Amino acid sequence: MSDMREKLADVVKHILNECDSEYIEAELADAIIAALPGMVKPLVWVRHPIGWSCEGFMIDTRNGFYVMRGLYGKPRFDTLEDAQAACNAHHVARTMQAFDAVIDGGKP
Repeated sequence: MSDMREKLADVVKHILNECDSEYIEAELADAIIAALPGMVKPLVWVRHPIGWSCEGFMIDTRNGFYVMRGLYGKPRFDTLEDAQAACNAHHVARTMQAFDAVIDGGKP
């Protein structure tokens, strides 16, 4: 069984064991949608002459701070890890939008 299939099977099992609702189909669908963001593979970064690059994102490290290219406004971050985490969060949100999924209280 694939890793994704196994994770979804665990979600289904949990809902079926815990749910007393007559609306089990909707609760099951909500639980599956909530589990999907954690299944999106993280970005893989490679060195670039000005810093780091990955799937349309660029982190410029030349000036002692990190500027992320690929997001509106080119935000700055204090650390490379913070910049990479922001890129990954954006990547997950874009992937979920492709499914037209709404998570976290209405935010894709």
